[in-house]
Amino acid sequence: MKHPALLIRGVNWLGDAVMSLPALRRLMEGRDAVIVARNAGYQLYKAFFGDSLPVLEDVKGFKRRLSLIRTLTGFPLEKAYLLQNSFGAALIALLSGVKERIGYARDARGPLLTGKFKPSPNFLNAHEVFYYLNISAPPGAPLPEYSYPSVPEDLTGDKVSLEGVHEDLPDALKADLVLACAPGAKFGGAKKAPLELYARALDLVLEERGGGSVLILGGAEERGDAAALRGMIKKGRALDLSGRTSVRQITKTLSRTTLLLTNDSGLMHLGAALNIKVLAFFGPTSPITTGPASPGNALVLRSKPPCAPCFKGECPLKNRVCFNGVSPEEALEKASRLLEPKSILPEKRAGIIYAPSPPPELSALPECRDILPLPSAAPGDLEELLSREFLDPAFTVLIADDLETLKKLNSRVGHTVLSLGEKVPENLVQDGFLPHMTAPTPGFALAYARELVRRLLSAS
Repeated sequence: MKHPALLIRGVNWLGDAVMSLPALRRLMEGRDAVIVARNAGYQLYKAFFGDSLPVLEDVKGFKRRLSLIRTLTGFPLEKAYLLQNSFGAALIALLSGVKERIGYARDARGPLLTGKFKPSPNFLNAHEVFYYLNISAPPGAPLPEYSYPSVPEDLTGDKVSLEGVHEDLPDALKADLVLACAPGAKFGGAKKAPLELYARALDLVLEERGGGSVLILGGAEERGDAAALRGMIKKGRALDLSGRTSVRQITKTLSRTTLLLTNDSGLMHLGAALNIKVLAFFGPTSPITTGPASPGNALVLRSKPPCAPCFKGECPLKNRVCFNGVSPEEALEKASRLLEPKSILPEKRAGIIYAPSPPPELSALPECRDILPLPSAAPGDLEELLSREFLDPAFTVLIADDLETLKKLNSRVGHTVLSLGEKVPENLVQDGFLPHMTAPTPGFALAYARELVRRLLSAS
């Protein structure tokens, strides 16, 4: 590595690492880079990028940290982008001699940064993928690029071997319906939907679809839950793969499944990045900030108790209430929706509607010329616009900066994007209505909607 390079301090949790991928790809475009992370984040970055650039592990301990700093000083590092929020990440970048250190001014590390981002309320309340993208955007860029978290193609092909994972796995993957199930969650037990709910939901889907196979996924620490769940499933053939797969192997396995049933977990985000169909159970966390970033192929199930989202690892209540309102029958209904083939109607087209209209800073841009304004939030006016412009509702994205507008019009279009800007509804996370995506700014909302339309059309 001869040319000036970037130091990218990635994040440590699997799901966070997946959500950081669009930011990493933007930062590394045409640049050499060194990535540093820990735990499952390190494993994911190593699997995804380790063949083409250095991916180093940040291991706790004074001597190991000192060794990491010595290694980093051997690279021609020009800038450091600190996606992780910790003080230690900024200190390591400083001690490694990196002159420009860019990141969010959190965890008392502001004095160590040369480029400081303030975590404004709209970014903290939007989807986490934008939180990372924000510090990778050029200053003053009016319309940032957006790309979904995605997986390198070579990790889903024949380059990755599944040999030794499970002797029955090749046959299970040949079934017409392959259901993956991820009943664990590293964050804590509060995020885990009851195993009985999983088992009954899986049985109902298998029964409706005429059979298939089930793959139970997770880490070694989740083997107990996986074994218990396998014993509860009455339909189809269930294989317990918990603790048997590397990041590369679990990525390839997931890419060959039909539908993933999961908690809010790293495997949920990995499934979304693979663009497979994902049905996610949410309890104490918020699908607005950490939902599966694949709205064309993902749905969320939650019961919305008054105490959620509490973001606690373990529920303090004697009787957990997070999943009381979620039924196996509702899971079947949403799974059936996901599994139904989608194609655009004849003589119709996809489109983006902005209610009431794009803000002035966007409306003058060439990219906004084909954005249709909707001055009124009346359902009849939306129906008239869809008809007049020959739009297929299922392939139309509605953007608005008002939660009530989206709630009123949601049933008439396939996808909705809430643009927060400086407005963050007080009841956003408690509200029963879920926008398909919550973006922090009008520019991000529009960039996301454009990418969503492209993705929908390519899959139809």
